Amino acid sequence: MQSYLKRATLGTSVWFFLNAVAWASLAVRLPEIKTRLEITNGQLGLALFAGSVGAISALQLAGKWSATYGSSPVMRAAVLGEAIMFPVVASAPGFTSFAAAACVFMFAIATMDMAMNAHAVTIEHESGRLIMGRMHGLWSVGGIAGGLIGGGFAAANVALVVHAITMSVFVTVASVVFGRSLLPAAADRHAPTAEQREKRSYPLLLWLLGLVAMCATIGEGAAIDWGALLLREEWNVTAFVASLPYVVFQSAMVIGRFSSDNLSQRFGRARVLLVCGSFTTVGLTIGLLIGDVVGIMLGWFLLGLGVSVVFPMMMSVAGAIAIREYSTVIAPAQAVSMVAGIAYASFLAGPPLLGYLGDAVSLRWAMLVPAVLGVGILAGSRIAKRVD
Repeated sequence: MQSYLKRATLGTSVWFFLNAVAWASLAVRLPEIKTRLEITNGQLGLALFAGSVGAISALQLAGKWSATYGSSPVMRAAVLGEAIMFPVVASAPGFTSFAAAACVFMFAIATMDMAMNAHAVTIEHESGRLIMGRMHGLWSVGGIAGGLIGGGFAAANVALVVHAITMSVFVTVASVVFGRSLLPAAADRHAPTAEQREKRSYPLLLWLLGLVAMCATIGEGAAIDWGALLLREEWNVTAFVASLPYVVFQSAMVIGRFSSDNLSQRFGRARVLLVCGSFTTVGLTIGLLIGDVVGIMLGWFLLGLGVSVVFPMMMSVAGAIAIREYSTVIAPAQAVSMVAGIAYASFLAGPPLLGYLGDAVSLRWAMLVPAVLGVGILAGSRIAKRVD
């Protein structure tokens, strides 16, 4: 890999890490925000829903902006938005202002997310090396680090506004330092052709990639949202034991993501997806059938390995297909944002689906839904063959 691509890879990896740190350090202090604003759980849920709306509404715009101006300028603009909104979210005086601030903050976070994924796709294309797995592995590590930072601030009784300003300064300085190593805007600027301007629909193949990614993100959301509650309700374990499935799942995610690039380079992305789909379907099913703490830990670990690589890999595949097969139809950045947008929809639809199903048939058997969706990951391996 040439030196400028190595620098760009390092710089992009830092931005992935920073974006996760920014989001997670604030997320862990939500209970304090709820207490300060004196709002109910329902109102907090509505504010978080507003944040989700902001994130989803950013996806297509971020893809279009990255195609028009290049991904690196969009990354720089998005991080500025994050830095500005940190203190605004932390100091919002009431429910309405907090919900509005959360919407704008998550818009900036999602814009950054899409732009840096488009940047990573460009590096993969120019270098011929897969890097998307490790990028998302660093995002996972950043989420853990952000949680520890936020928890540390809370434990030290640091005021939320001071925490927010500190993080704003940190993220801004780090982005300036490492932003110099990013590829220039011209590297992935994609002027629309006459065919693109006239064509309103995206290739069916990209819709299918989005659905494959959704099969994984539903499983990811389910493991994070319902693991602790499942152990508490079904087997009446302690609060500490109930927290362990989340830890096991996230650990498996990190292992899978940091391993995926080398495995995909050696064996091909299609074979990796076949293994991941098998882990998701067979592994989670066996864990649920065994039940109790041991079975759930096993199921959550195999589910984590199974879904860990699917979302980043589908964006990598989408970008590669856009470059190789649809260069006159859609920009790589727009292909990435389209796939991500479909997958992100699962974070809105997944929780109520599993919640109501859990009321009907028990939460344990409702968790078979992510296992069944593992078949969709297996199907995605056929598409991945096109770029192996």
